[in-house]
Amino acid sequence: MKNIIVKIYNIIIQLIIKNYFDLIAAKQHRSFDVMSAVLLWMLSYAENNFKDFTIKNKNVLEIGSGKFFVHPTVFKLLGAKKVISIDKYMQLSSKAMKVSFENSIISKKLLSRHIQHDEYLEFMKKIEETKYQFNRLEELGIQYIAPVNTIQFCRDNKEKFDIVFSYTVLEHVLEKEIIDLVDASLFAVSKGGFVLHFIDLEDHQDPKNKPINFLTKNEWSGLLSNKRGNRLRFSDWSKVFLKYNNFDFIFPYRVTRNDFEIPSGIINKFLKYSEEDLRITGFVVVGRRKY
Repeated sequence: MKNIIVKIYNIIIQLIIKNYFDLIAAKQHRSFDVMSAVLLWMLSYAENNFKDFTIKNKNVLEIGSGKFFVHPTVFKLLGAKKVISIDKYMQLSSKAMKVSFENSIISKKLLSRHIQHDEYLEFMKKIEETKYQFNRLEELGIQYIAPVNTIQFCRDNKEKFDIVFSYTVLEHVLEKEIIDLVDASLFAVSKGGFVLHFIDLEDHQDPKNKPINFLTKNEWSGLLSNKRGNRLRFSDWSKVFLKYNNFDFIFPYRVTRNDFEIPSGIINKFLKYSEEDLRITGFVVVGRRKY
């Protein structure tokens, strides 16, 4: 009986800590303002490289909803007809979403090129009136589906999407599942439709100081991939995308970090990679379906 009480106590403490850090993130790097800016930054690469790229009246699929639901909302503010956001896990938090959306000061200015001020305020008021309950967001053209098998959803869903999008999601997919997931996600793209992803290649445990330390570990479990990233490098990802002849893929943004020492003890698997490849710690990929 004592062991059960201890386990329950530990679970409660973990939930309290997790909720605390979610709310901190909602006020900082996952605030509505920050994530709006991130999305506009990513979209700029699609707009600059594909002149026919537009969001107006388009159907959007987001892979990996997360907890805060900013990007689906901004897609609607930008004029998307419908947005479906799917996730392997049911992570969306109404409380964290509320806190994130309350920090929306700069976004009104950032989005002013795309939507009138009054229209922005009207839509955000409608979001607030849902009390951030995901089942009510459908009234506004935003559908949240979780938990869901992403591969199965993309394969089985009869509707095609004009834009398939993700932000810091694909690096957490198990290496053995990546090909199947990319295949399925591209299958869901309509002819002439677009793919837009940002993939973070840093070790999520300590990205500031030790961005590629996970390359020194021999064994890599699914749990570690979920927490720290799947360890694929840019050359691996470029091969994944460039094999599709029915898509034009480009990599308009790559960040190369030279501010850290390559750690000693990198396992044999990664010794074949060039130093440049090891130092690329994130990139944007944009693709357009030709046929």
